[in-house]
Amino acid sequence: MKFRKNHYFDKGYPAACALYDGTTTRISFETLENICKVLNCTPNEILISDDPQLQRMLMYTSKLNELQNTKKDTAL
Repeated sequence: MKFRKNHYFDKGYPAACALYDGTTTRISFETLENICKVLNCTPNEILISDDPQLQRMLMYTSKLNELQNTKKDTAL
């Protein structure tokens, strides 16, 4: 997969390619923000952690969000 170059990736294109290839260990917030703008997503949707404690916390947060959305839907 190749990223189409656009104004969001003027500076971050090499970083985005390195992320895709798995050859980078860090990312600047600016690059992350630009990637999310292009993909129309949030960082939580594209970043994965190998820390078990963080994974549990993210799963818990996701379940809470689902419950809140369910409550909102049933209230309508």
